[in-house]
Amino acid sequence: RRPPLWAFTVLFAFWANLHGAFVFGWIFIGLYLAGHFVESFWSNDREVRQRERRAAIGLIPVLVLAVLATCFNPYGWQLPWHVVEFFRDPWLRWLTHEFQSPDFLREDRLFLFSLFGMIAALTLRPRPSWTHIMVMLGTAGMALISVRNIVQFGLLAVPLLALHLAPPWNQWMGRRPFVQRFAARARTGVTLPYILTSLVLLSGLALAHGRVAGRQLVPEGFVAERFPVDAVAWARSRNVHGRMFHEFIWGGYLLYAWPEMKVFIDGGSDFYGGEYIRAHRHVVNIQPGWRDSLAVWEIELALVATGGPLTSELLLDDGWQPVYCDRTAVMLQRAGGVLDTVPRSDCTAVTAASVAGR
Repeated sequence: RRPPLWAFTVLFAFWANLHGAFVFGWIFIGLYLAGHFVESFWSNDREVRQRERRAAIGLIPVLVLAVLATCFNPYGWQLPWHVVEFFRDPWLRWLTHEFQSPDFLREDRLFLFSLFGMIAALTLRPRPSWTHIMVMLGTAGMALISVRNIVQFGLLAVPLLALHLAPPWNQWMGRRPFVQRFAARARTGVTLPYILTSLVLLSGLALAHGRVAGRQLVPEGFVAERFPVDAVAWARSRNVHGRMFHEFIWGGYLLYAWPEMKVFIDGGSDFYGGEYIRAHRHVVNIQPGWRDSLAVWEIELALVATGGPLTSELLLDDGWQPVYCDRTAVMLQRAGGVLDTVPRSDCTAVTAASVAGR
């Protein structure tokens, strides 16, 4: 049964104040609305057509209220418009990794296999309802556009595929006692034993820090090869402070691991805006005038990736002095700074070893 309209209002009001993905909620309702309409035209059964048309019309006020409810926030209508505006800037989406398309050559292969499975499953008869087909195709399409949407595909399309495959699976494998008990309890809502079992297993995995039988199944903490873990620990132990320039992808980690230091930029690219991010990349890519930009911003420190082009240029620049270096990050200060320096040759050697190791 569909929840009352006020429940959707409360849900979307909270959602909009918690996370920007409330837009997906609009899309999800829209997919069901479209599915009901298609089913109403597709079916040969008059009663089914009328039922599906009523269901589609009933979702229209739900969608309207879902959109209006997102305006209940400190910024009013400007918040949902801000999210929509972000998706209208292809350059910002291209810059942010999670908004890029999946890379099937190096990763995201499980999603690729899931797509193949979905295509194969949809050839089985009887076909799923058009509402389910719309959700499967809609979430698959969004996941192909943006890698972050693979989560929605896994949460919504895969369970619907499982429902579609259940009858032929049961016919092929037979009704196992466990399956029968689970199905009976699912219909009556008595699923507490399964929920408790899952919670116990997940809690045990958390208490074991993600390790099972000596194997690290779930990564714990931040990988020092990708984030400046050691550099930040070194800087905090010496109470390093000042106006710092750093890599874009390290911004979120710095917010977490170095809270007393203001970041130059982080993953909230929609708030910084395209012009600011272009200025950051102007420096990272050492385009003409990049030194002037650092001077205008009054940058005193630079935390940059070992082996990067900007790092190499700063190590050759007499106006900058290295104070820390490892295989992941190099920290430099403007000439005349208060931190103890390290020999440039040492940082150059670390950089060369890091590049050779890649």
